[in-house]
Amino acid sequence: MFELKHKGKCYVFCSGDKRLRIHFWSSYIVRISYTEGREFVDRDYSIVCGCPMEPTVTVEETRHTYILRAEGITVTVCPDTGALSYYGRNGTLLTREPRRGGKWLTRKDVYRKCLQFRDERGCLR
Repeated sequence: MFELKHKGKCYVFCSGDKRLRIHFWSSYIVRISYTEGREFVDRDYSIVCGCPMEPTVTVEETRHTYILRAEGITVTVCPDTGALSYYGRNGTLLTREPRRGGKWLTRKDVYRKCLQFRDERGCLR
């Protein structure tokens, strides 16, 4: 059973050693992170850049779901499985995970490399 443990910039839901983080980067952009048995790693990534805005988000809890609503997107979380559903500004379903949940983690080795390129003058860019 996922429970809302932290509110603020990010909304963190926990169930045993599973952690689901929902971070609204704007009223229309949501970043989802999920981990099992570990804390979230917060560092700069080459792919994810920019600074998140601070949109107004309302949180509602019902018997069967958590509802996180910003101006342009609504995310619902099933407390039983952590399954997510996404709705547009007018309430139209955009996409959703299966009710049983859609998150499985298989351990993989990750190799990080920062590539640097030189322009025609030999300067790094």
